[in-house]
Amino acid sequence: MRQLIDLQRKLHGYHGTYRGKFLLLQRKILTKEEFILYDASLSFADWDKDKSTYGTFDLSQLEIQLLLGFSEGYVSKYSKKLFQLHFWEERDDGRILVSGFKLTEAGLLKELARQNLLIDPDLIFANQQSHFEKQPTHFANKQTASPKRIAGNQPYGFANQQSGQPKSDTVSYKDENIDDSGLSEEDKKWIDENLKESGGSL
Repeated sequence: MRQLIDLQRKLHGYHGTYRGKFLLLQRKILTKEEFILYDASLSFADWDKDKSTYGTFDLSQLEIQLLLGFSEGYVSKYSKKLFQLHFWEERDDGRILVSGFKLTEAGLLKELARQNLLIDPDLIFANQQSHFEKQPTHFANKQTASPKRIAGNQPYGFANQQSGQPKSDTVSYKDENIDDSGLSEEDKKWIDENLKESGGSL
């Protein structure tokens, strides 16, 4: 296990977020315990696009529990659904890929908010489902120095609930706090692949 001082570095800095993520709770896609774990993993994942570890983490269950101040067994219990619904995916190198991690990027969030103020996670995760292959479960319920994982073997338990909701001023973004450098080609491609193929916009 890493030294506590090294773990604490995972709490440094900041990242972007979107208010629509709370639809995961409102629609009962995730429980509050699962939501906290998923949302925390967005903060713990590697943010450097130049590295192959971008959007992934390699923390153990114990390390995550220490960072969040949760009791033993929390990650083992509440990570299962994250794997089943593909919010987390195990890579070949053993690292955990956090689905939707690009939604921590301020420039991308700004563009999505410009298209429609409601950024709906249901649409994004539903479109990503086809990219994940079914694998047998190999989740172990014991603590070690490496992350505990299962690979998803169930389809999404929720449907795309896009209903053409009108834009509302209840969701707003302050442009002065968002990077105006524009989107990279990679970001534009991500939007095309994950949103426009659905025949609708966020």
